[in-house]
Amino acid sequence: PRFLIDGTQFGGFTLPMKDGAVDETQGDDDPQACVVPFEAMPQAVNPTQGYVFTANNDPGKLTESGSVADDDWYIGGPWSSVRAHTIQRELQGHVDAGTADTSAMSEIQGNHDSRLGEVFAPHFVAAITTANEMASEPGGSPADMRAAALYGPESAVLDEIATRMSAWLAAGAPASSGVETFYHQPGGGDAEHAVATMVFNAAFARLLSKVFDDEPLGDVWLYSGSRMKVRALRKFLEGRSPTNESNLASWDPSTGESAFFDIYSTPEVERSQEILLSAMVDAVVFLRTPPEAPGVGGFGSEDMSTWLWGLRHQARFESLLAAFLAGDPSFGFLVDLFSVTTEQLPLAEQMTPDDPRAGLKWFPRPGDQWCVDASNPGFSGTQFTHGNGPVMRMVIALKDGAVSGVNILPGGQSGLTDSEHFSDQLKLWLANETIPLRYHLDDVIEGAISRELLSPELDGGAP
Repeated sequence: PRFLIDGTQFGGFTLPMKDGAVDETQGDDDPQACVVPFEAMPQAVNPTQGYVFTANNDPGKLTESGSVADDDWYIGGPWSSVRAHTIQRELQGHVDAGTADTSAMSEIQGNHDSRLGEVFAPHFVAAITTANEMASEPGGSPADMRAAALYGPESAVLDEIATRMSAWLAAGAPASSGVETFYHQPGGGDAEHAVATMVFNAAFARLLSKVFDDEPLGDVWLYSGSRMKVRALRKFLEGRSPTNESNLASWDPSTGESAFFDIYSTPEVERSQEILLSAMVDAVVFLRTPPEAPGVGGFGSEDMSTWLWGLRHQARFESLLAAFLAGDPSFGFLVDLFSVTTEQLPLAEQMTPDDPRAGLKWFPRPGDQWCVDASNPGFSGTQFTHGNGPVMRMVIALKDGAVSGVNILPGGQSGLTDSEHFSDQLKLWLANETIPLRYHLDDVIEGAISRELLSPELDGGAP
């Protein structure tokens, strides 16, 4: 459709529906025919829950039917609901408790719970627990024996992972960094949660790959491939049953689960139990391997306590020039000049060469895929840094005729590399801290750090 780009509505325009499909002919002669009538736009006036929220989610329950094409107007879509669901959950909690103030909103913006961990980590734990039980009862089906063969050599480390993941889930699956820096001091189980986060993300990427990458699917994914795969995988795992109670189209009556769990290229018919275990074992093998470079690859250690998420999951503050000059070493200095790295903002003072933080170019951060404090590492399973995130963390309060609030930028307000304001706000941004939003004149004067007097030039050149 002419007014839609990648499912996103632009300029207030969209297209009407006809016979269950977008009618692309309506705007040919009369562009105004594509303007959504005001009464048809999703809107809320004094909603009963006391708030509205948005985070790339369905703005008006348009897809509750499972389709984006069965309404009178095509507003957009598909949407991503994970971050919005977290925001709604946290908002409702603060509304119920009567604590929905500026600091609470900032807290929600910094939420880094692993929603994928909440959904999928229990399946890893269950697979390990079942394998542990099977180990004491030899025999079983061929699939059971293959699962036992995967579990046996790694039983100690897998049992430790199950224990760590269970504790992580009990704490709400916080995707903690676990790395001490000038902007973060781990505490309250952060290091333990960071290990569970690292193992989960390494294993989950491999699980996705094992389930889908061996299938000759081509361009079956209509929208975002990663989102559609995760959604399908959740249905596959939750739909395992002897009678296909979830009505899975891919349900195999011989296994009682989706046929996608079978590895297409092998003669055996694999089951979800062994796919979950093999993904976890492959993740462990990867995490044990020596690092390829600082912050890249495995940890080169059998000691799981060293597998900290923040040592691999880092925020990159690369210059926009990197996209244009990538791969050209002659311009590397120019890219680095406009980037912000640990050269400008060292993570800590007096690090020894054997310190795992030494040599890191970027900044350890909490969070993982689709958390509120956006820090998506993707699903490669080997590269976990992210170059996108909140461009500001703004909270505005309106009360008694006054405007107050806070904000912070990931960098600074100046594009001049020699300015003190080029990267001065990054220290606060990394710590999820903010500065006052100075809206009223008195606030501006109080917070001013310098002043400039501007006046018109008079005749004769004298001001």
